[in-house]
Amino acid sequence: MKATSHAPWKVEFGGKSGGWGVLSARGESIAYVRQDIIHDEANARLIAAAPELLAALEAALEAVIYFHNNEEDNGTLDLVRAAIAKAQIED
Repeated sequence: MKATSHAPWKVEFGGKSGGWGVLSARGESIAYVRQDIIHDEANARLIAAAPELLAALEAALEAVIYFHNNEEDNGTLDLVRAAIAKAQIED
């Protein structure tokens, strides 16, 4: 998997037209969420949390596999693997 832009990401309000900017640790622009949409701040914060959420999900998958001991599950592992795959860029 290729790494994301320098984490942690942060959210800042402002700019020429208002709205929420998501910035990397180096101040690089990751995303911009317009102020005039519903849940704009919540969406910007969710985007900013993406690198940490992916890392936590990858760690949780390893823990579940270890403790699950390869027994049958209710599809949770498939959901976790699908979410991780969606976030990854193949080399």
